Amino acid sequence: MNAHSGTVIDAQNWGVERFRYNDRGLVQRERINKMDIVGRARCLVWGPYQELPPGRWVAKARFSMDEWACRHQFAIEFGQKSNYSRHEFRAGKPGIFEFDIEFETNETEKTELRIILNQSSLGGEFEFLGVQVTRQ
Repeated sequence: MNAHSGTVIDAQNWGVERFRYNDRGLVQRERINKMDIVGRARCLVWGPYQELPPGRWVAKARFSMDEWACRHQFAIEFGQKSNYSRHEFRAGKPGIFEFDIEFETNETEKTELRIILNQSSLGGEFEFLGVQVTRQ
């Protein structure tokens, strides 16, 4: 609910500054949302723990991958507590991608989106570009 109008908010932009990133602390980066994915399998991006009211929600995540990162297996998860929608993918080519993932909830809870590197990596660059969340 919007405290001023009493209306339900049906769309939100979750900017890159609202998320946490696993960069392993190895490199100073010019942008927090752009990272070298060298290392073990791990969660690369997670957050923002924003409360969403009951309903069916779609998160449209945007990210880019270089020619090395796109060869790896990733997963995207969207949900609350232990109730997540999950999809695994491999981009197969470098570029900027948008990925839609749906989640339905019956209660207002803190919600997060996670992007996971499912396998160890010897190289690659991944940049998270934010999420648009919309109630369906």
